[in-house]
Formats: sequence, structure tokens, C-alpha cells
Amino acid sequence: MWDFRLPFRYISMSIMNVLNKLLKGVLILVFTTSLSSCLKENNLSNSQIDELEGRWQLQQVSCFCYFEDYDFTVNELWISAKSSVILSRNQNGQPLGITDNEIVIPIRVRNSELTDLISNRSYTFDLDGDVLNIHYIDNPQIADDEISYSYRRITEDCIVWDEFNLELACPEIYRPVCGCDGFSYSNACEASRFGVSVDYEGTCSGSIF
Repeated sequence: MWDFRLPFRYISMSIMNVLNKLLKGVLILVFTTSLSSCLKENNLSNSQIDELEGRWQLQQVSCFCYFEDYDFTVNELWISAKSSVILSRNQNGQPLGITDNEIVIPIRVRNSELTDLISNRSYTFDLDGDVLNIHYIDNPQIADDEISYSYRRITEDCIVWDEFNLELACPEIYRPVCGCDGFSYSNACEASRFGVSVDYEGTCSGSIF
């Protein structure tokens, strides 16, 4: 006896196959679009931090505050793209910068925003050639929270940034050296962690690691 339901079953199965193929196509399209978006964002982030890499000398600080006879230029900001870290350094014992002095801070750079991953404090920044302006706004409703740092790139930089490697283990031996960057290090190995070559043995002005 002919089963009149067979054609309908066949049609239903055909429709289900078509729907499954369409669903797979949609899922592949969504995945591909998301992946492309992520890669694009990552490439943008990598590009931005690459542009920021180097030594930056503080030029000016703008805020609702007062600095009397303070030399801003004794402060530096180091940015490593390879390690995604920043480091504030100072030459006169009165540090001023966006992070605590001589503390290596991991960062995330995305969409012209730099985030300190230790404190979760975020800064916006703009880069114009060799001038880097970094702005911190804690609460837009409170005007005296705003502070901006203006840095200039140190173009005569002796640091080999590809050799900047803070994971390098060094012996705890105090045999100070003066680095080509004008900072002192507890030994030659410590200097090499920062991609710094040794100028001479003994201390020079700056902090000792």
C-alpha cells in the first residue's frame, strides 16, 4: 500500500538539510567576522604599542597643582613593546611620573588608551611625532583630578629594545656598573636585562637595581 506520507517526509528532510547548511554557513560567517575583527584589533593594538616603544623624557606636567623650581626632565618613561611593560625612572631622588619609580608595570594598549594592569588605572594618549601626551582623568565631575604628562622621545637611545628581557635571571652580586643610559645597575647582568650596555664599572647617577 502506498504511504502518502513518504513525499512529505522526503520534502521535510530536504528542507532540514537546506536549513542545516544555511545554519553552518551563518556560523562560519559569524566566526570568520569575529576572528577578523579580533585580529584587526590586535594588529591595531600591537601597532600602537610599537609606536610607543622607547625612552621618553618628561617635559611638562599640567594639573591643578604647583611645582616650584622642579626639573621635569630628570624623569623618564620607558616603554617596551616586546614585554608590554612601562617603567618610570628618575635621576634626582624626587620622582614624578604616571607610575611609581623603578617599578615595572605590565600594560595594555588599545584604542589610544594605556591601562596599568596592576592598578587598573587607564590613561588616554596622543602621539605627535616625538611628543607623547598622556592624560589621566579619574572623575570628569572633579576638575582637580585631571593631570597630563608631556614627554619627548629620547632619540639618541643606546638601549637595544629587542634584548629587553626582564625574565632573565641574574646573580645577586653587587658589582655596580654604569649603563650607557646614565643609570647604575648592581651588575652587568642587571643592565643586560634592560637591553643596556655597560659604559664602565662603578656607579653613575641614577637608581641602582
